[in-house]
Amino acid sequence: MNILITGANGFIGKFLSEFLKKNITNSIALIYHKKKSHKSNRNNHIYYLDICDKNLDWGIYLKDIDIVIHLASKQHIISKKNTNYYTDFYETNVESTLKLAKKCCDVGVKKFFFISSIKVNGEFTQKNNFFNNTDKPDPKDNYAISKMIAENKLKNLMKNCQMDIIILRLPLVYGTDPKGNLLSIKKIVEKKIPLPLVAFSDNIRSFLSIYNLSDFLFTAIQSKKKISGIFLISDDDDLSTYEFLNFFAKNINQKYYFFYLPKFFLKFVFCILGKNTYFDKLNKSLKIEIYDTKKMFNWTPKFTVKDSFNKMT
Repeated sequence: MNILITGANGFIGKFLSEFLKKNITNSIALIYHKKKSHKSNRNNHIYYLDICDKNLDWGIYLKDIDIVIHLASKQHIISKKNTNYYTDFYETNVESTLKLAKKCCDVGVKKFFFISSIKVNGEFTQKNNFFNNTDKPDPKDNYAISKMIAENKLKNLMKNCQMDIIILRLPLVYGTDPKGNLLSIKKIVEKKIPLPLVAFSDNIRSFLSIYNLSDFLFTAIQSKKKISGIFLISDDDDLSTYEFLNFFAKNINQKYYFFYLPKFFLKFVFCILGKNTYFDKLNKSLKIEIYDTKKMFNWTPKFTVKDSFNKMT
């Protein structure tokens, strides 16, 4: 069983490639992103490629490959002033994905995993409600829209392709060496600056540890069942924003603490700073239901959120 991972130099890709090397003895090829000005090169099954290169021949890199895990995507949040939808999202997240998937189908790849986002479902759920894989998509930004379009094109490809195409919508993925907002919070915690986040303890959010994600992919890779479709995945251990960030902070600094300020005051501060979306992400719920994923793949998350943070120490 030979595996190819795109976006192998990203947060998920780095951990997953090492995890699979330890648990699967067969060959693993890694696609690292490179800028267009760099030359393509290969070193011990590591390739440096621009996946948006119009002249890229995927057939060279897919020879003898059984499994493809497509992590590479454009993810950065770009201000509306500077956003160019085509160059920033569509070219990478849609066109390059479809080109790779079609070639995988042509050359006989057995399974193609496309890493999407729960943002395709929407940004938030009501506290007692949840997202599932049959919901009507409701993406709110260009990134999520591009992921939805890519999903739709892959679903069309499923009709005429023997290859399993497994689309995974992920919530926030956490683990060692986090990125994005978690990295920002980590830097604050390391500086021992308390944050007023205790008030965000009455919502419900789903998260996904890099350990559960890797274990799921390991299970799905080895599955003998023919499975294609859209699946949601999480730790299946939902908790509030405050509870999650408290685990996160204590993992970095056992003596760290948060303090309480009323939400109305915090909302005013976020509004003054022009960060309303950040307030909503802290305050609102985002719950995921993963029954179909567990049933179809005969898989249950191995680690609770607390277990996952304990593994990070």
